[in-house]
Amino acid sequence: MPQLETWAYRIVGSILRVYCLPGKNPSLAPSSANVNKNNICPGISVNLSVTGGSLGTNANWYWYAGSCAGIFLGNGTTVTVTPSVTTTYYVRAEGECNITSCQAVTIFINCDVDKDDDGIPDFVESNMAAAFLDVPPNGIINAYDPLTPGFVDNNNDYVNDNYQADGDVDNDAIPNYLDLDFPGGWIPMPTE
Repeated sequence: MPQLETWAYRIVGSILRVYCLPGKNPSLAPSSANVNKNNICPGISVNLSVTGGSLGTNANWYWYAGSCAGIFLGNGTTVTVTPSVTTTYYVRAEGECNITSCQAVTIFINCDVDKDDDGIPDFVESNMAAAFLDVPPNGIINAYDPLTPGFVDNNNDYVNDNYQADGDVDNDAIPNYLDLDFPGGWIPMPTE
């Protein structure tokens, strides 16, 4: 929140005008907020970044979820979020001289990790223990973690194809469950 000693106040007619003191610079609003991926599965990490605008005296970029000045997420030119539902994020400059308007960006949750619509993710039904491990240990299971050694995502759903029946780990356009040369000897999912 701006400190009062950096502002000058003057009443013009019935309007209170607020000015930044000499030697202090106001911020300019960002021109956009950006994401590095969209249409993701729940639990996938996404980087948010700000473009345009400029920071004034003792200002920083502030990020919020839900609304401008909603749930505070952090500050800086980039922040990382891991949404579980479609969420709109907001960024604005806040400093000694002013608080700018916000720019918004929405991350959409839109993936089909349950091809048979029974409420159980395909990688869970495949019963591959490795899908639930956390290697390297960073709090993200291997099924979702692009840092997992051998991570493959040829179908661009942000889920490791190694643990999906419909993934295509060898990128030969044949889903794993139909691919006879699937590395590791794929065993098709049982019929429910």
